[in-house]
Amino acid sequence: MKIFITALAVIVLYSFTITFTQDYRQAQRNTYRLKYACEELSASAATFYDMEQYSKGYIVFDTDQGIKVSEDQITELLSVNGNGNLLSDSYWTGTLHYIVYFYDDSLVMRVYTDGIFTSSKSFVE
Repeated sequence: MKIFITALAVIVLYSFTITFTQDYRQAQRNTYRLKYACEELSASAATFYDMEQYSKGYIVFDTDQGIKVSEDQITELLSVNGNGNLLSDSYWTGTLHYIVYFYDDSLVMRVYTDGIFTSSKSFVE
């Protein structure tokens, strides 16, 4: 009987360990996916800049194009439909909201929330 109780305890402990490990690995994979999406979004938005300012030696982002490409990639990378609701195959729950900050040589930080301009502030004092 002692062997049976010990074996049952080991099986229960092993089940808890396997469940916890699987949940942890799934959360870790989701975090990596989100980090990858953020890196791709920032790199994509940074490729569009004002050519007139660029010809003068300044890198000033074209925020309209940057927001547009960011929204396109959000729908692709995070399984979101056009109005911000997550699709059934998404690994996130709820409604998606995002904030984009543009820092460039204009010395003005521009903030966009869900693709809408919300504020700007000089980041050099």
